[in-house]
Amino acid sequence: MKHLNFSFRFSLLAVSVLCLFIPSKAQEFYHGGLVYWMTDDNTAQVEYTYGDISGAIVIPSTIDAIVQPMYEEPYEVTVTITGIGSYAFYGCPELTDITLPSTLTYISNYAFYRCNSLQQITCLAVNPPTVGGSQCFYSDNFDIYSTATLRVPKNSVTAYSNANVWKLFTNITAIADGQTGDVDGDGTVNISDVTALIDLLLSGAQEASATADVDGDGVVNISDVTALIDLLLQKN
Repeated sequence: MKHLNFSFRFSLLAVSVLCLFIPSKAQEFYHGGLVYWMTDDNTAQVEYTYGDISGAIVIPSTIDAIVQPMYEEPYEVTVTITGIGSYAFYGCPELTDITLPSTLTYISNYAFYRCNSLQQITCLAVNPPTVGGSQCFYSDNFDIYSTATLRVPKNSVTAYSNANVWKLFTNITAIADGQTGDVDGDGTVNISDVTALIDLLLSGAQEASATADVDGDGVVNISDVTALIDLLLQKN
């Protein structure tokens, strides 16, 4: 019995010590179809997708998230997105276009494995994020490195072309300045840009395209949708 009591006390002590090394605020939160994992320093990584992901996705640089710690009151905090976790977008066959934030510092391996429809990756980070391995953008016999276009800041093309894993992309281009209203970057301003602008607003990523500030007030919001529609009506 004394041995059992000692073992029990030792187990409690071990659990208590272990808890000291678990971040008190580390937890999941949901935003824009994605689940993020936040840590104590108010940074987060994309953990996995929530439901079906298709078309274009924009990952914002910051998110105003409401979190619910265990045994504590919920609170709102601004979280900076710095990473993409392993297998985060694994097997998303309908994902065609993704914009990664300027705050991104790393992408773990297999993050975009088997994303066979991925046609364009836009990375806004000036410095190439660390990538866990070449399997990140590879899909069995389907080589995304040779089929997708990687768009990066115009002064960072050389850095990406020489960076580990990023240099595997055969088509690395500079993000064009573009014309006002050309939100989807296809070189023309039309109704598809209205859809792209609405998607941009829903994602919360105001920095994803300088062309989205249609009314020129320095911020991207619903008034830019109205301004873009007016612009299209004027053209017609």
